[in-house]
Amino acid sequence: SVLTSRHPSKAAELWAYQSAIIRAARNFEGTAWVAYDRQYRREALARKDLNWSVVNSRLYSEAFTGRAKITLRCRHCLSETHDLRACPSNPDTILDQIRRPLSPHMHSARDICRNYNDRRCHYDRCKYQHICRECLGPHPWLSCSRNTH
Repeated sequence: SVLTSRHPSKAAELWAYQSAIIRAARNFEGTAWVAYDRQYRREALARKDLNWSVVNSRLYSEAFTGRAKITLRCRHCLSETHDLRACPSNPDTILDQIRRPLSPHMHSARDICRNYNDRRCHYDRCKYQHICRECLGPHPWLSCSRNTH
């Protein structure tokens, strides 16, 4: 607000800059956005004619390369907690669970991580069990000796 009170013409540029920082915080791991913000502000101090709405490609690349968040989004319900094949409201998933007989053990098909069994679970604190859906062993289904596919 101090900058916009002295330079009202910069307000639109600053709103664009703020949006870019918010997007970076959402799309990249950790606090890389903080490093980008600090460097950008240093350049702004050195260059009074800097247009805040223009992303600095060099700084952006240095700060964010290799830090993209791995996001998962279900195409059916748009949740970010699972993909389409594990969607509890997807009719195909529900039919698949009904058709596939449950193991004689105490595990429910709903308790076993489908992504782990397809070697795609990226959650550090996954709420589902990382066991084989076929034999309940400590390996993914794709590595199971009982897997005939």
